[in-house]
Amino acid sequence: MENKVELEVRGADENIARSIVESLRPEIESLPEACRGELELKESTLRVVVSCSRIGLLRAVVNSIISTISMLMELKAVIEG
Repeated sequence: MENKVELEVRGADENIARSIVESLRPEIESLPEACRGELELKESTLRVVVSCSRIGLLRAVVNSIISTISMLMELKAVIEG
């Protein structure tokens, strides 16, 4: 059985969206064998899809992705502060 999570980040400016994509690309490209993922950036919407055969593995991967997104958005807010 395949477990799947889709995340969307909307309304981020172009620079932060590109930063998020570039930060997540290595992680998506090196997912464990039991997982696969994709990144898509259209206009101001970033879409991340991750699926894994094991739910625990999916949870770990998604937590890491959410942490990266959150950190970059917080960093942007501090810089613009």
